Amino acid sequence: MNIVQTKIALSLLCLSTSFIINAQPVLTPEDITPLPGETFTKYFMNYAWVDPDNSGGENVTWNLSGIEVSSSYEMTCLEVAGSPYESYFAGSDYCMVIDFSTPRYIYYSIENNFLNEDGYGSGNVVQTSSNPISLIHFPVSFLDVFIDTISSTYYTTTGDTFRTDSGIRHCQVDGYGNLELPDVVYENVIRIHCIDTVTIADCGDTINLNGYSFLWLKEDYHQIIFELYDGMGYGAYYNKALSVNFEQDFKTNTLTIYPNPFTEYINIVIPFFFNEAVIEIMDVNGNKVFTEKFKNLKQKTFLGFLPAGFYYARIIVNNEIYEYKLVKI
Repeated sequence: MNIVQTKIALSLLCLSTSFIINAQPVLTPEDITPLPGETFTKYFMNYAWVDPDNSGGENVTWNLSGIEVSSSYEMTCLEVAGSPYESYFAGSDYCMVIDFSTPRYIYYSIENNFLNEDGYGSGNVVQTSSNPISLIHFPVSFLDVFIDTISSTYYTTTGDTFRTDSGIRHCQVDGYGNLELPDVVYENVIRIHCIDTVTIADCGDTINLNGYSFLWLKEDYHQIIFELYDGMGYGAYYNKALSVNFEQDFKTNTLTIYPNPFTEYINIVIPFFFNEAVIEIMDVNGNKVFTEKFKNLKQKTFLGFLPAGFYYARIIVNNEIYEYKLVKI
């Protein structure tokens, strides 16, 4: 009996660095690459930072300094009893451990440590495509906020393809204060509480899952620094700044450019916070042919105007330089 692993990835919020003071947010559309036969538009929204005087209550301290760290695995638990998927997860207690070829140290196991348990399957899982559609409403003041998110991710195993759809995410701001993590304390952060729904679809059968998550946002970055989730799994994602111990791992494994070779677009992922980041692209003669500043942790860049050939990409992040060879086809 096959045991299939898959990963349920909750949609992350894309937060801009702009402010809107005493005004309603204005949507700015950005076209994204659709799946075959589909046309989507992604919307981002600016928001005004919630300061202590507008926090709806006294400052709070969230102490998560004692959480356990694991660098190589992510774990997902699903309620699949009585569903068409029950046979896939037999013998694994409906929990799946995914061993990534590139270990991540940004994973934290909160509730329990399942990493040493036996009985998990070892099928190869490959994420074949992922395209989000988001309509996001952020708070202008300390008021309720909801986020309606739709995203589809396809995972392929031997002989099977699973599609996961993130459904509706309802969120509200529920706190302001300090966040204590194992090696750092963040001051002046906002916490957002979200209720999530996810649908798994395969061969006409679907499973609806419910869960919740907490997102902590830093004032200076307007990006998620910590996410704790439960219901569909137990864990958290923590985006940590570059450190001496993990510097080489981040350089070689974490900062990503894909696809390569490329035809029109490249995606650049910087999974840690930065004050300033820029990409420079040179041709084989050393001539600079493109420069762009980063606005988000994940950025999609159009390079379709470049002639086919070999190029060098240099990404400068927080005074660190990352170099890549690119192929335009």
